[in-house]
Amino acid sequence: MTEQQQKALLDLKARQNAGEHIPCPRCGRDTMREQLYHNASSRHADLYVCEACGAAEAMLDAFSKPLPMEAWACMKELLDFKTMTGAQLWELLQGNQAQFLCRLYERWQEKSQYEDFRNY
Repeated sequence: MTEQQQKALLDLKARQNAGEHIPCPRCGRDTMREQLYHNASSRHADLYVCEACGAAEAMLDAFSKPLPMEAWACMKELLDFKTMTGAQLWELLQGNQAQFLCRLYERWQEKSQYEDFRNY
């Protein structure tokens, strides 16, 4: 595991422990439960993952074929923006970030009493 990946995992753990609602680090879907301890504990990283990923990790462990850390959604987001051209960056922002911002807007519209959107 690279140093950048280790830093990313530590950052995710700190964000989870701070109570921030983030997508599942393994699959990237917005399926994490609000109560952190109601999610599955990953077998390969000191993080919580969604229930489906927890079950998938258990099944893959039974066959000794874990999903490589590089295939996790949180690791795919580790990009070096300084090396990207403007066109590549714009394409990335339109594709990935637009979906995230739409989900965030939908959650804000729900006006959940449990979330504080000032950090976003």
